Amino acid sequence: DVFALGLVMHEMLTGKRVFEAKSLGELRALHAEVRPPSLASSATDIDPGLARVVQRCLSRDPNDRPASARVVLGALPGGDPLQAAVLAGETPSPEMVAAASKVGDLQPAVAWACFLTGLIGLAVVANLSSRVALYHLTPLAKPPEALVERGKEVLARLGYGEAPADEAYGFEVDRGPIDHVRGQGDSPDWWQRLTTIRPGPYYFYYRQSSEKLWSRSWILTLPNVGPAELGRVTRTDPPPNAPGMKEVVLDAKGRLRRFVAAPPRFDVPSASALEPDWSGAIAEAGFDPATLRKAQPRFAAPVDTDFKAAWDGVDPDETGTALHFEAASYRGRPVYFEVQGPWVQTPRPAAPRRSLPLLAGVAFGVFLLAVSVATPVLARRNLGLGRGDRRGALRLGTFGFVMLTLAQLFGASHTSEALPQFHLILQIVGQGLSVGVGVWLAYLAMEPSVRRRWPNALISWSRLLAGRIRDPIVGRDVLVGVLGGLALIAEFSSARLIAVAFGSTPLPPQILTTTLSTPWHMAFYFFLSPVVALVQSLLLLFFLYLLHRLVGRTWAAHLIFGLLFMVVALGTIGNRESSVIFGFVFATILPIFLAFLLRFGLLTSTVFLFTFYVLARTPFTLDWSDWYAGRCFFVLGFFAVLMAASFYTSLGGKPLFGKTLVDD
Repeated sequence: DVFALGLVMHEMLTGKRVFEAKSLGELRALHAEVRPPSLASSATDIDPGLARVVQRCLSRDPNDRPASARVVLGALPGGDPLQAAVLAGETPSPEMVAAASKVGDLQPAVAWACFLTGLIGLAVVANLSSRVALYHLTPLAKPPEALVERGKEVLARLGYGEAPADEAYGFEVDRGPIDHVRGQGDSPDWWQRLTTIRPGPYYFYYRQSSEKLWSRSWILTLPNVGPAELGRVTRTDPPPNAPGMKEVVLDAKGRLRRFVAAPPRFDVPSASALEPDWSGAIAEAGFDPATLRKAQPRFAAPVDTDFKAAWDGVDPDETGTALHFEAASYRGRPVYFEVQGPWVQTPRPAAPRRSLPLLAGVAFGVFLLAVSVATPVLARRNLGLGRGDRRGALRLGTFGFVMLTLAQLFGASHTSEALPQFHLILQIVGQGLSVGVGVWLAYLAMEPSVRRRWPNALISWSRLLAGRIRDPIVGRDVLVGVLGGLALIAEFSSARLIAVAFGSTPLPPQILTTTLSTPWHMAFYFFLSPVVALVQSLLLLFFLYLLHRLVGRTWAAHLIFGLLFMVVALGTIGNRESSVIFGFVFATILPIFLAFLLRFGLLTSTVFLFTFYVLARTPFTLDWSDWYAGRCFFVLGFFAVLMAASFYTSLGGKPLFGKTLVDD
């Protein structure tokens, strides 16, 4: 029927039939083998938008045609049914929004400019991010597999060479060296001083156990990161105090930094506490025992001991940093050894809490509480009035459940123990269901209000939910969202470098741990980020709608929203980092995001945040020899392919270069 409508419209506008034939067989052959001529070749002074609608109706592939006559009507120029519904005080239906007149296809020149800008942006982001990352300032030359073998060598030399039942490992960051270097005075070169201090900020832990390891708790995260991580074995979970558990902590160069072994719960006491030979542990730490001098132990050991020893020394290779060594044994066997920097010897008093971040946290908590209470009430009301998008909410709730469940399955440390694994799966599925139901309720509660006030912000989103992934406006909004996420990452990285160039104190360098430890955690963020991005985009849009209802003016709502965001963002930077450069960066984040959200809509803002969150967790490098290069180039390739597909879709079937090389 849509194809027939296109034939009739073509004849009405041009006075000619699409194909002329002398017989039915010849007409069928023309329709099957020849592409219909464009309106421009048959008539002049026809609106380009109208010509595109007719051409889409005449597409050979039914999937490329408008889905219904309603879609054709909405795409015709000369009227905006969404605006008419809004002015009449009505809430347009999701079907009306999806069938709105916006086509959204890009001209080839604009599409090519966006695509090439995105490819260049990927290279720029990779270069900038690698220059401001802590794992480049203090290079991690050894991959986790090599450090695991190194940890086993250290354990064997200390007398613990037996095969374990289970093991765990990963990179972590010690904030002590960072705070110590910055405490020596703010200056633009404090990053450089951070590269020479020992023990450095990055360390690698390797732990063994005589029993299977499984997580006893969950890992709390900030609201902007997502829900709590479930089932991941870390350095402290399960607690490393069960007999047979051992831990080796190495610095970035593979030198021993810490060793702990939990002694048995029952052992026959010896006649006296014997001191073991500590030369092996000291040598594994990269020091000559002869250069150390005896000292008094000052710290409690993390496990049971019957003999303690301590030494003082100086790092001979790098900065001459004063170091302290603590060691302890049990029944003549080493159970504890640690190299401690000056930040451990002289702990700094806790900084006084500032009121602004506390007030911001309270305000955020009140906001979340209000949303949690209002969401089911609004959802029930919208369903009762018939305004809720039931199909869209169900699809999004299912999407949230599936994506979060997959994320937790990738991020968790699984075990062969049946009961703990069963409990872990129950936790993961339960969390996924709760988030899925929450997304379902939130969409039912918030989407009708947004659809009533800003229906144009949901056009591409509604078409995507309807399964029209090849719609030009969907491709355009995805492409623009990726460009926005790239721009935001590049802005943060550039601000750090500009701060150094202008003599200002930069923020701490970018810190990554879990995505360096294992590529599975990169997959965790890939599946988690779209759920977080969607919920945040919807919450921000709904909050903006509430402000608009409160103040009655769009510009006033935008201004209040921007000021609230700037106050909270600048307040959390702190006094030490608060420079003009970073003030400018944080002040521009919200206007950029609002522009993307209101100009292009919910789909663009969700892709915007998804791109930002994934790239912020990616260990970037442009050197193929780096051991983490694989996960970096996978991410770059993913976004390159996503932009290529979006670029092609955004053309709406037009030739790639605007014209065919051979005139049809």
